[in-house]
Amino acid sequence: MQWVRDLVGLNYVALLDVAIDIEQERQLATNDIVQIPLFQQVVKFTDLLPADSSGLRDRYCELRLKATQLLETHGAVREVHVLESDHRWESLIELRIVMSEFEKVRMAIELERDARVGESSSAAPSEKSEELLPPTDKITIGWLLAHVPLRLWASAVALLIASFVLGARLSEIPWIRVVVRLPPLKTERSERAGRLEVLPGDLVIPVGHSPTALLRVSCDAAATGADISIRRSADIVKVNLHEYNFAGNGLPTPRLLSVSPDRAVFQEDAPAGHIAIDFEPLSLIPRANAFSHLNKGGRARVGEIVLRLHYRTAGQERSLDIPVPVFVAE
Repeated sequence: MQWVRDLVGLNYVALLDVAIDIEQERQLATNDIVQIPLFQQVVKFTDLLPADSSGLRDRYCELRLKATQLLETHGAVREVHVLESDHRWESLIELRIVMSEFEKVRMAIELERDARVGESSSAAPSEKSEELLPPTDKITIGWLLAHVPLRLWASAVALLIASFVLGARLSEIPWIRVVVRLPPLKTERSERAGRLEVLPGDLVIPVGHSPTALLRVSCDAAATGADISIRRSADIVKVNLHEYNFAGNGLPTPRLLSVSPDRAVFQEDAPAGHIAIDFEPLSLIPRANAFSHLNKGGRARVGEIVLRLHYRTAGQERSLDIPVPVFVAE
């Protein structure tokens, strides 16, 4: 029927909507008079009611009533009128079906629906339909190679490479290296870090009297490879005074007082400088009767003290352990 084919948009959808309702009611009716809701609670086509609002509901009711009246115009139904209710959305449309004509119109509406669905499908871009992967209980490498398309493998490889490159770039950012606890990057400056070379003097402990000056060790020091600066602090990491306890006064506990380099920076290839290391005298001097066997002016080696000097070069903190020979002297 030409008039059915000429309907556009919501007009055709509304006609299809009421035709379905009339056909459902006709199948259970005992005569040719049926009633259908003006507002159908179960919306079959969302285009007719895209959202739930008062205005859209009224439009939906108006479309259904006009579609029913159109059927009446073309002789498929007659005696169309609205049975008012307490609320307009609860009203009913009552009509009398003209069986022979309604069946012709219903068939024309269904044929038009099939035609429009076919046109919609053919208008969509044609794509090669992908077959569903066959079910399997165990996924293996062989199964993946056989069933996963090559383009997915290529995408996975590209994603892996991109992740690797991104991770490598991010690992060069200093604060990220701190967060993930990676060591600092080795820069050109750190590759040229200097080294401290120290030749320690002797630590001489007087016996039998208190010294008039601090117990001092004078060390020669030089920088090689790059400039360095020596910290004014040191640690005692080992005390080995194996011959000290001659008179029962026990092992001493030496204490450092200061580390005094004669220059702020020891330059590479410059003449050697000097470092003065002072100990607290009372932490090392034995009792008067200790080492009483020493001749006047004599001295004896009693062990060594290992010191750890700290210095900075090319932005790095470093340390050097030096053994200091220890002597007692009369």
